[in-house]
Formats: sequence, C-alpha cells, structure tokens
Amino acid sequence: NYYSPVLGLTEPNRVAYMTGFPPSFYSDDACNVIPFNETIMYQLCENNISWGYFVYDYSGCIPWPMGAFIGIQNYMNHFHGLTAFQEYLQNNSLPAVSWVMLINGYDDRYDMHPPYNVTAGAVEISRIINEVMRSPEWNSTVIFITFDEGGGYFDQIVPPAINHYGLGQRIPLLIISPYAKEAWIDNYTLSGYTLLGFIDYNWHLPWLTKCVENSDVQGLLCAFNFSRDRPPIILCPNNWTYPIPLQYPVHYGYIAVVHPLPGYASVYPEPAIQILLPLDLIGFALLFASFKKRNLTLYALLSLLVSLGISGYVYSTNSIYSFVTDYFVYSSLIGFLISSVLALKRYKNVLRR
Repeated sequence: NYYSPVLGLTEPNRVAYMTGFPPSFYSDDACNVIPFNETIMYQLCENNISWGYFVYDYSGCIPWPMGAFIGIQNYMNHFHGLTAFQEYLQNNSLPAVSWVMLINGYDDRYDMHPPYNVTAGAVEISRIINEVMRSPEWNSTVIFITFDEGGGYFDQIVPPAINHYGLGQRIPLLIISPYAKEAWIDNYTLSGYTLLGFIDYNWHLPWLTKCVENSDVQGLLCAFNFSRDRPPIILCPNNWTYPIPLQYPVHYGYIAVVHPLPGYASVYPEPAIQILLPLDLIGFALLFASFKKRNLTLYALLSLLVSLGISGYVYSTNSIYSFVTDYFVYSSLIGFLISSVLALKRYKNVLRR
C-alpha cells in the first residue's frame, strides 16, 4: 500500500519526494519555484550528512526536475553520472544518501516509459543493484526502488486524501537490503513522504515536514529485521528465474490487505463537476438539432457557454480535478465555437431580411 505523494504529474511528484510537501505548481516544466532550503538535501547539508544525485548519461547540467529549486546551482558538485556512482561504490566512499536516476540525463532509454523496452530498464536496474551488492557498502545499505506516479488507467483502491494534492496513485515500492524481510508484504499505508521520514529517522534528524512526520515511518520499519543480515543475491542470466528461491524458510503467511480510507472525492468534493456531462450532452444535442430547427442555436450556445465557464473555473482553481475537467473544457469550447459561428451566420441572414 505505497502511494505517490501527489495525485498528479511527474515533476510535482519528484519534487515532493525532495521537499516532503506537495508543490504549488501542477506542470512538468516548473523552474525556480521552491527554495532549496526547503528540501531534504538542504537538511542533509546542514547536518553534515553527505548526499549525491546520480543520473544515467549525465550531461553536466542541472538534471530535471532539480531546476525547480531556487539556488540549486550552488550544489552542482552533488550531481554525477553513474560512472561516478560505481567508483564511489568500489572505493567505499558512497554518500550516506544517494539518488540514482535512469531518467533526466541525455538518454532516457532505461526509464521504462514508452516507446522504450521495459525489460531493458529492469536489466539496468538489476545491474546497478548487483554493483551495490558486490561492493563494501552492501552491509549498511537499503535500496528503495520507486516510481514517480502510476502509469495505468485503473486501480480499485482509492488513494487516501491527506491534503489538497494527494496522496497519489498506488505504485510499487521494492525494498532491497541485507536487513529487508524476505517475502514481506507491507500492509501499512506508506508514501514517498515515508522514505523521507526514514532518512530523518535513521540519522536522528527532526522531521522535515508535518507530512513526513505523519507518514508512518514505523510501518516502513516493519519491513526490516535488523537482528540478522542476509547475503546478497546477485542476479545473472544463470539464476534469473521467477520466483527466485527464498534464502530462508518463510512462515509469515502475509497477504496484502488494503484498509479503506476516505478518498479525495469524498474529502474534497466538487459538486459542480456533476452537471458538466449533462450540460455538454444537452448542448451538443441542441447543436445538432439546430441544423433542422434554427431557433435552437442560441439554447445550444448558452448550454455550452455555461459548461465552458464551470469547467474552466474548476480547471483553473482546483488542480486535482483538472484531469477530469480538461475534457469538458475542450469539448465545450469546440461546441461553443461551432454554435457561435452558426448563430452569427443565421442571425446575420435574419438582420439582412
């Protein structure tokens, strides 16, 4: 039951993974909008804890979406390519907290987005994990594999509403560590904020934000057994099978259980949305009927104008519902323009008579 931080696009989610709160923007091209001193990276710097941001095929520039942070250019020495990551591993000098990104560099072939091969991305991830397992860093490492937001069209589980922007869709979280419980299914409600909470907990830092404090870090800690470490499992073509045999007998019998929580629509309802579909249907029905009965043109125009006004207002004032209202904005705008042209032509003819 792991959720993305924001019910929205990629950049807001990736930024929330760094700040511990949902950003105020709702696009993938925001720049210089959040002070760097509001990030987990700044908190680490202030407490003398090393961190690094490693990007596949790094070009030397500020990797997206780190440009969203004001003052990020002063921390360019923390950005590296994956070659540097490998060197740090072998030298036993990896930063205490590291982000490894297969996106945002010059080449995104391993980011698992269309049209790239998902298997190629999985192979590259396994290669990076194998390098960590072979390194001296392994016995003090936990790897969290996450995704920025959901890529599907449906999930029977409604994301819990903790604020005006989320949580977002349910996504995978894989925990790889010598101390991770084998075959464990974590039934606690966790999110990207929980991973920030794990950093604060592990290095005894104050909670970065209230969202981080309330993200159930204890639920995440249940996925670990620090009394025994397990040897690494190096994946290679000779042992890459599914499922991989367990290292120890497992008697958990754990089953994924979803605890129902109030969703966004019930916590932050938007009643105006309920009338948009009827308005659009009525408007287009009147528009088509007006080809035979011209006196219906004004009624179609009025219905579509009201739909356009309501959907445009909700779209501009409530970003979460923009996914729903943008369809009505476009459809009612198209219908409104068509009915406006028809009305002008027809009433010009009436005036000429």
